[in-house]
Amino acid sequence: MDSVVDVLHATIASFPQERRSEVTQSKVNLLLYLIDWHLRINKKRGVSEVNWVNGSYGPHSAEVKSALERRALFGKQERETNSGRSAVCYDAIGAAQEISGDTKNSIKHVLKLDGERRSPGTGDPGAEFKRLVLSTYGVMHTEKGDAIDIQNQATKYRQVRGL
Repeated sequence: MDSVVDVLHATIASFPQERRSEVTQSKVNLLLYLIDWHLRINKKRGVSEVNWVNGSYGPHSAEVKSALERRALFGKQERETNSGRSAVCYDAIGAAQEISGDTKNSIKHVLKLDGERRSPGTGDPGAEFKRLVLSTYGVMHTEKGDAIDIQNQATKYRQVRGL
């Protein structure tokens, strides 16, 4: 399994330059959750060290927050987002550790989904992507405020879908 720090670094570094003002902690949580979910459904393994909680605004993880605080790998600055509000945004600094090909493919897949599900011209250009994350089996079958047992939920999802 790849570490959360390495997957975050690779994800942020792969994010399109013209949309870097969207790389907030909230967005990073949504991206990493969907990468983790995609890996667990398709490869029966996920990103290590991540414990997800189904929060009011979607899945989040203390491990993601902690990883983003590693100043040697992630820079942060206040930026105006595409929706016109001010937010702390993150950049990847330097070279990341090598991650598996499966994880690279999941990052590409999720960033493609994010790009396809944009709602430009609205107050929240990421609303469609957020709806996608909130509609995943793991989020929908976990009460707000509870831990998401993502491995168990992915196993149930594969059984329901016959995968």
